[in-house]
Amino acid sequence: MSLSETMVQGLKKRLYTAASVIVGIDGKVLEEHHVGFDREGGAEISGSTLFDLASLTKPIVVVSLFMREIQKGNIKLEDRLEKFLPSKWIGRAFRGVTIDQVLSHRAGFPAHAKLFEHLIGTEPGRRKEEFVKYILSCTREANPVYSDLGYIILGYVLETVNERPLNEIFSSSEGIFYNQHLSFLPVKMPESPCSPPVHFAPPPPAVSTGWCHWRRRLLSAEVHDCNCYWLGGVSGHAGLFGTSGAVFSWASRLWKSFSNRDGQESNFWCSREVMSEFLRKPDDTSSWARGFDTPTPGNSTVAPYFSMRSVGHYGFTGTSFWIDLEDGFTIVLLTNRVYYETDREIFRRFRRTVHRKARLLNRQV
Repeated sequence: MSLSETMVQGLKKRLYTAASVIVGIDGKVLEEHHVGFDREGGAEISGSTLFDLASLTKPIVVVSLFMREIQKGNIKLEDRLEKFLPSKWIGRAFRGVTIDQVLSHRAGFPAHAKLFEHLIGTEPGRRKEEFVKYILSCTREANPVYSDLGYIILGYVLETVNERPLNEIFSSSEGIFYNQHLSFLPVKMPESPCSPPVHFAPPPPAVSTGWCHWRRRLLSAEVHDCNCYWLGGVSGHAGLFGTSGAVFSWASRLWKSFSNRDGQESNFWCSREVMSEFLRKPDDTSSWARGFDTPTPGNSTVAPYFSMRSVGHYGFTGTSFWIDLEDGFTIVLLTNRVYYETDREIFRRFRRTVHRKARLLNRQV
């Protein structure tokens, strides 16, 4: 079965209503496929249809911006949160925590919390600040875990340093983010959970992520993550929308800058030395580099098809990218897995099959 047939098979098995995949090496596309519909019974998708990228927001937006700030000298990995946030906000458990620890999910922040439920009565203008205060008052995890909450904090740090909202930093940043198919879709902060989204501009075609029980409607062109929606669709852990082509373009620039294949380190926003710090694990206690996952031996959807020097990330909605730093082989897979609430293990096996078939394309070239 070919990669194309595998994608169609996933559609028939109701793993998603839509999927988009791009496979390439050294920035050159080997194969791409866009299958399905923006919702059950809806319009057929194309390569320009947006997907909710979910946690891919973390490396694409937050990590890229931290690379730039560190290159410029505005932030250091060893800086403590107290340098950017009021010390009175920071609970005893998180005093002394560094930017490096948060980036690599070693700070001890809880994995997740339904902040939108805890702070449901908070006025829109105060929500972001209250979110940050709540997170910093949490109990610290004994064993560090992958954390959405830590990246909400990092997004706020970037806003503090740049003195403007994250989506504005993103949209005004030259080079990497200048792509109409990679963007936040901010909405006016809702007054209540069931308030319909009010976009500041007409949203482009986007794949639905299904029915939201909290908002009591089918979601389309509004972020799936409820915490992010309650913040107006913009946060450090979620909120970015994009196409597989746009994510592939970003990943290819990262690879070329890391490998210096074109002889111009300025292809990205930082030197190869700074980038290398982000693409390696600080230690062997987990699979996490600074904002990027790495293959876990015996428990990875990319190993042994990708080398152990690969980096990537997964998103809750059924999105992912992986880059093999050995040769620049890259795959971007976007779906709306959550539309049918597909079992994670079933979808994990599907991802593994896609990664295997994608690597075969490289060997046939």
